[in-house]
Amino acid sequence: MSSKDVSYLRYDACFSKLVSPGVYWVPVREMGDSRFSTDELCAFRSSHPHEKRNAVSTLYEAIQQFSCCGFTESSDTIKIQENGILWEHHKPGYYSVLTNTGCCSSAASWLAYILENRYDEIGMLSFIRPSGGGHVINYIRHDGWIYFVDMMAHTKDYATKGVPETGQAKDIIKSKIVTSMCVKARSFEEYARFYRRYLQYKGSEYFFTKQALDVCCPISADRRGNMLVIILPRGIEIELISFEYASHQFGYRFAEAPQKIPDWSICT
Repeated sequence: MSSKDVSYLRYDACFSKLVSPGVYWVPVREMGDSRFSTDELCAFRSSHPHEKRNAVSTLYEAIQQFSCCGFTESSDTIKIQENGILWEHHKPGYYSVLTNTGCCSSAASWLAYILENRYDEIGMLSFIRPSGGGHVINYIRHDGWIYFVDMMAHTKDYATKGVPETGQAKDIIKSKIVTSMCVKARSFEEYARFYRRYLQYKGSEYFFTKQALDVCCPISADRRGNMLVIILPRGIEIELISFEYASHQFGYRFAEAPQKIPDWSICT
């Protein structure tokens, strides 16, 4: 055990395990060391968001701080009707850090804010089920790889359910939170195949989007029979990933981006 261990991360872990074609499970520390013990970063629990951001420089340190500060899960999206579309808006990173609570998209924006300019690129990967529910994690470009990280898996409610950094396949099987593993791939399509392999949901596919943004873009959806039509804002950089696999369950269209922006300050 190391004083830098946190959640299910093991600071001294060293492995690289192929878990799907082109996808490798690796320890978070591969993306940089930590200068602090986990207890030392607990001192920032009540600090201003800017101070929290300035305190860390690697993903490992960010997760230490995230865990120490006790980020909690809550429903915090805001829906605003505009031009006949009910847009769902997501909390920006500054307010995610300030409030220290939120849904998976808020946890992802928390990380994007904290690690701003620390890596080549950090953004959002979202996946939606045919039921309309979904999840958001972060992707980080670093040293020619794309790393995938689920911050929500490091909250208190889920930390005991994540995959410990052992490199052992048996620990993947025991956990139902496959996104809790830090994995790397060369492409988003490879990650989508990995996710589909481990989390096939009763034969359903997923609608994957990659967003090179520090906060999830507004989104909406319409139900048309058995198909869910995702509505995306026009003019925002969004990339659909492996859509051909899900085209029988999803449709999509672009609409004028909403102009009304929630006042997130009232949530603090």
